[in-house]
Amino acid sequence: MTHASTMSSSVIPSWIDASLCNGMLRGIERESLRMQSNGFLSQSSHPQALGSALTHPHITTDYSEALMEFITTPKSSIAEALNELTDIHCVVHEQLEAGEKLWPLSMPCMLDDDEDNIQLAQYGSSNIGRFKTLYRRGLGVRYGRRMQTISGVHYNLSFPDALFAALQQHESNAQLKQLSLQDYRSHRYFGLIRNFIRLTPLVMYLLGASPSVCRCFLTGREHHLQPLDKGTLYLPEATALRMGRLGYQNSAQKQLGIHYNDLHGYLDGLQRAVHTPYPAFSALGLDDESGEPMQINDHVLQIENEYYSLVRPKQVPQAGETPSQALKNRGVGYVELRAVDVNPYSAIGIDEHSAGFLES
Repeated sequence: MTHASTMSSSVIPSWIDASLCNGMLRGIERESLRMQSNGFLSQSSHPQALGSALTHPHITTDYSEALMEFITTPKSSIAEALNELTDIHCVVHEQLEAGEKLWPLSMPCMLDDDEDNIQLAQYGSSNIGRFKTLYRRGLGVRYGRRMQTISGVHYNLSFPDALFAALQQHESNAQLKQLSLQDYRSHRYFGLIRNFIRLTPLVMYLLGASPSVCRCFLTGREHHLQPLDKGTLYLPEATALRMGRLGYQNSAQKQLGIHYNDLHGYLDGLQRAVHTPYPAFSALGLDDESGEPMQINDHVLQIENEYYSLVRPKQVPQAGETPSQALKNRGVGYVELRAVDVNPYSAIGIDEHSAGFLES
């Protein structure tokens, strides 16, 4: 005990005070598939009683009509965030069709052999609504619709400017001391991002909860998984198939060279990907046989959100801004931790222990 206390006091500077974290916020985004009573993916539309998936601030859809996403507002404590997420779940459960349930795992429930039975999310006839559906059609064309049925938890964290101001004041590096608070904040958030990426194997080891998958998910694909029981495949000692080769992967993105050294380099790499054609996607064509568009474009990324990353720097966009423009204009406002599986032992997909670990 004495040794630990000594180490602790030597590592933590004396000027650091818990009050500097007053104003720290966290928010949770949890995805979950709607499942029929027979165990197969729901074929019904997003429940009308839950409002518009395009405009609802807390309940929307992700890739498909059956893949729901629940979003909390930023909260000052873990308990408040989990309580709001619980309330959202209660509202949703009351509006599910008879026999439907929310699938409790990251890897999907049973899927039909025909991928077209995974219905694209619909957001109405407005330009933005049609654009969002077209983007999802492009994802299906590029990577297959089955991959888009995988669920996860995104944990968002932000820290008060008072903390960054205090850190900057005690910097020994003259160049860092001369930065604006906005630029210094972004610098520090990118340090957090690099640390999270370095520790991602530990996150997957401790919070991974997708060691197995339904055989139907791998229809027509080569794999090295082993049979667990009838209809289920797994890997011994696996923790997170969702984060492996069977999860969200894009071989084109591996060649992007997007780095996390600083905000400027990150945005430059992202913009190159959004504006650079990719031969394999060009070969797919932009329109189908009937002349209907099936991709936004043939670039490495159709839009910035297509970049599959373990963690993202984020800033809330204002009217007319893209995510990159928001970051460029106002710097990093929070980070989105994405390498988190849905916890099947929690009714809301995450518990206070997981949230506490992610914040530690």
